[in-house]
Amino acid sequence: MAKFTIKEYPDRLIIRQKTFSLCLNAGREVFIFVASLMVLVFPYEQLIELHKYAWLVYFIPIIPLVAVIRKAINIFTGWTFELNKSSDLVLENDKVIDQLSNVIKVEWNIIPASEQDECHLELLFVTRQNHRISTTGYLNKEHLELGKHIARFLKIEFHHNSLLRREILYFGQNNVNQNDLDFVDNKD
Repeated sequence: MAKFTIKEYPDRLIIRQKTFSLCLNAGREVFIFVASLMVLVFPYEQLIELHKYAWLVYFIPIIPLVAVIRKAINIFTGWTFELNKSSDLVLENDKVIDQLSNVIKVEWNIIPASEQDECHLELLFVTRQNHRISTTGYLNKEHLELGKHIARFLKIEFHHNSLLRREILYFGQNNVNQNDLDFVDNKD
């Protein structure tokens, strides 16, 4: 199932995360919140016997509750990422991130975790700061396609970085058509 919808205009590229995808992200936070409620199982008298300030563990669920509230707000407001050539701006939810002319390349970074890889699709700016567009817990062909789409729109390079290999998936200097891009496939 697709995570994003993409609308391309001559001077703008708008990427929106679908509501179902936002709900899945919120579901993970709700699960963590529910798991944190398990601290309420501990009887107050036994906690006080361990330490006089041990009752503070009852406040642990507040931290994941804040994350649940933020994700719930995100579901209703949505998530939009915009690249606007006419105003030379990169916007996330109508908030200015940086100037579009400061974007150097698109990166698909794969960070190995203990059991599965975590993948980040990011924009790299002149200031050497990355701005994460999306994160998945597995190698995702949609990240590949979205990265190619952004690179083609901005006419910049698209890099695939992992511990095993570093390669350029798209050379942005040339205005390559879709047939030339189709040779790149997700081999992972």
